[in-house]
Amino acid sequence: MCGAACWGHVGAVRELLAAGADPNLREDDGQGRTATEWATVGDHRRTLALLLAA
Repeated sequence: MCGAACWGHVGAVRELLAAGADPNLREDDGQGRTATEWATVGDHRRTLALLLAA
């Protein structure tokens, strides 16, 4: 999820959410960013909107 959000891959994020992925989990054993944070940093507005709606 974090990788897809980081690069703004809306379709992949949509599929991961549909499969039950949690957009609030942090990468790197809980020490890194969430998918929402990655989408924000990358300025991927469509991806961010999708994550926030989840």
